[in-house]
Amino acid sequence: MLAGGRSRRMGRDKAGLEIGEGRTMADSVLEALRGVCDDVVLLGDAAGIGDDIPRLDDLRPGQGPLAGIETLMRQRRADGYLVVPCDMPLVDADLLGRLPTPPAAGVSVFHHASGDTEPFPMRIDPSAVDTVTSWLDTGRRNVRGWLAERPTKSIAIDDEGNEQLANINRPGELETARRTARRRRHQLAVRHEDDKSAVVPVLAANENSTVQRDDHVAAEEPLQIQVGSLPIAVVMRTPGDDVELATGFLLTERLVVRPSDLANVRPCTETTEPLSEGNVIRARLADGVKLDAAKLQRNFYVSSSCGICGKASIEAAMAHGDPLAPSEAAYWSRAELVELPGRMRDHQAGFVRTGGLHAAGLFGPGGDLLVVREDVGRHNAVDKVLGWAARSGLWPPREVVLAVSGRVSFEIVQKAVAANVTVICAVSAPTSLAVQLATEAGVAIVGFVRGKRCNVYGDRSRLPALSASG
Repeated sequence: MLAGGRSRRMGRDKAGLEIGEGRTMADSVLEALRGVCDDVVLLGDAAGIGDDIPRLDDLRPGQGPLAGIETLMRQRRADGYLVVPCDMPLVDADLLGRLPTPPAAGVSVFHHASGDTEPFPMRIDPSAVDTVTSWLDTGRRNVRGWLAERPTKSIAIDDEGNEQLANINRPGELETARRTARRRRHQLAVRHEDDKSAVVPVLAANENSTVQRDDHVAAEEPLQIQVGSLPIAVVMRTPGDDVELATGFLLTERLVVRPSDLANVRPCTETTEPLSEGNVIRARLADGVKLDAAKLQRNFYVSSSCGICGKASIEAAMAHGDPLAPSEAAYWSRAELVELPGRMRDHQAGFVRTGGLHAAGLFGPGGDLLVVREDVGRHNAVDKVLGWAARSGLWPPREVVLAVSGRVSFEIVQKAVAANVTVICAVSAPTSLAVQLATEAGVAIVGFVRGKRCNVYGDRSRLPALSASG
C-alpha cells in the first residue's frame, strides 16, 4: 500500500482519515489487499497506521509513487506485485482480484468506458523493476508516462468499479466516500433471500438477556411506473408481480378506463442506472388512447404506508358515475365471509417468513379463491390482485369479494370502486373516510373479522343474507 506523508489539500496524512465506524482509509485498503495478497507492506512515512504492518522506507524519498514501487520491488522479492494507494478506501478484494496476470516486464490495470487507463490499482511483473529504475534515473517521475511505455493488459470496469477507484484528494471527496461506504455497509447488512424477504442482523433484548441474531424482514424497493417514457408514479412496494401492480394501479387510479386501453405493460430494460434495474415498469397505451393530464395531479409518490385523504379525492372518486350495480357478492352469508381471511392466510408465505407483508385476495362466486398477492403496502397488494383480474380477462371483477389482511383505508375503497367490487372483507377496522366513501358508492365493508364475528359498514344493504345464524 502506498501511503505518503502529509497531504497539503487535506491538511494531514490521508492514510489516517476516518472513512466510517472508526475505520481509516488505510484500514479499508489493507483489508482489501489482505483478501488477495499473501503479504502486505506499507510504502511511505504516513502516520496513524498500526505497527503490525511492515513498513519500507523509500530509496528515493519525496520522489512520488513510482519511487515507492521501485523500493518495493528492490527490497521485497516476489512472484508479482499489487500496488494500491491509501487514498482509494472504497476498493475491495473482489475488484482487486479481477486484475489479470500482467505480461512480461509489464503491468495490468483497469480502464474506463472512455478508454482512459487508471494507473492504480496496478499489478506489476517482477521483471519490470529495471524499467522503473531507469525511468527514475533520468529524472522522470510520472506514473502514466512510465505506463505508456510498458506492455499493458487492461480490463474494463463498470459503474461500481468506477465508484471504487475514486481518489480522495479533497474534503468534499472524502465526504462523498464516507456516504458511499455507509451505503455499502447497509447493503451488505441486508441479504435478500428472494423477492419478498431479506435477512438482517437484529439485537433481540428482554429483561434477562440481549442476543444478536438474524431476522427476516419484508423486502421493499421503489418501482417507477411509466406510460410511454413519461414517469407517472414511484411506488414503494415488495418486488414481484410488478406488471400486475402497474396494471392495477393505472386502472384503479383511473388513468386508463379499461384493460384494452393498455397495448402492453412490461419491465423496462433500457435503464441506465444500476439502482433502476428491475425497478421500472413501462406501459404502452393502445392506439388512440391518451392520458388525461388533470388526473396526474393527485400523484405521484406513493409510500408503502398507504393512504390519501381529503374531500377533493372523494369527489374525484365519485365523479365516475352512480353507485355500483348489484352483484352476486350480495348473497354471501356471514359463515362464508368470516372464513375468507383465514383461507387467504394459508397462502401468505411471505408473511409467515417476515411478519411484515400485507395481503389481498379475490374470492369468486361459490367462495373459490382466485388469487392472493402480498406486498409491504396494502394498497399495492390490492393493485396486484386487481391487475391480475384485468390481465386474466376478469375486468371488471363484479362478482367477487376483495379480502385484505389489515385495515380498510379510503384508498382501498377507492380502488374497489374503480374495479366495481361491491364487498370488501378485512380482519381490521375501516377508517371514517373509507366508510363515508363506501356508503356513497354502494360498497359493503365487512370488518373486524375475528373467529365467527364481523361488523358490516358502509352500504349494509349489499349483504341482505347476512344474519346472526348465517
